Amino acid sequence: MGFKPPKKIYKLQFETEELDGLEVRARSMSIGQYGKLLKLFITFDSDSTDGAVVDKLFGEFSKCLVSWNVEDEDGSPVPTTLEGLKTQDMNFIMQIFMAWMKAISGVPAPLLGGSKNGATSQEQSLGLGAISQSRRS
Repeated sequence: MGFKPPKKIYKLQFETEELDGLEVRARSMSIGQYGKLLKLFITFDSDSTDGAVVDKLFGEFSKCLVSWNVEDEDGSPVPTTLEGLKTQDMNFIMQIFMAWMKAISGVPAPLLGGSKNGATSQEQSLGLGAISQSRRS
């Protein structure tokens, strides 16, 4: 019997308040697909008039979209297809795309909790963090 790795589905995280309430789930992709997508992304320019590059890049992305709660102006659900993506604002789709790229590439999320504001660590307060001095011969 062989092993079939599970397909990872990410709930995308957004760092801007303007996207509060947006829920997007997207799956990962193979390393080969990711490499092709990166090549497309590098050649992509948001001012580009090359519709073929736009269609390829966001066509591949749309294949990984599992679900989202995006609605059009009439309150109808926007499909997670290339055609659905094309009905949306470029900046909006790029924010989703970049959150997805961050998720699938394994870039860690910001660390929880803040700094200790320069407080002495427990090791240092117990004298365990002191640097040893070299003795002269």
